[in-house]
Amino acid sequence: MGHAVELAKVPRPFTVAATPATAQVWLDGVSARYRAGMLLPWSEYRVMVSALGHKTTAVPVLHGVEPTQVRITLERMTEPELTAPVVALKLPHFTRGSHSDEVLRLQGTPSEIQRYDALGKEVWSYGYSTVEIDLQIGRVRQWSNSGGNLKVRM
Repeated sequence: MGHAVELAKVPRPFTVAATPATAQVWLDGVSARYRAGMLLPWSEYRVMVSALGHKTTAVPVLHGVEPTQVRITLERMTEPELTAPVVALKLPHFTRGSHSDEVLRLQGTPSEIQRYDALGKEVWSYGYSTVEIDLQIGRVRQWSNSGGNLKVRM
């Protein structure tokens, strides 16, 4: 009689090397803040990378049995792109990685803001719902839509 053997899906290191070195990296749909070598379960991830003066890039990455190391080089914006007026997209929702200005446009002023400098974040309250903003890059880290009143999309 044979025995079935199944590999345990042990989380493996996940690292993104971005150029320029000042680029911000986050994983779309993952609430944990990205850090090089973080342990992640096997899955497909959407890596988001942005830097001032460069085009923001989204790259799907399959992460499995082996540690994952991804190199992403951002394309520089051309002179016309750098000098063109910024036009905000009028989306009916925000998501992880959205700029805090977009949250304010969609949700209005929060009823309360709690600032945690040591953790590098602010938590904006909208009734029973909250939005966590990364202080360094001014973007949404995660949210809790307990009140059901946030205009969010996964």
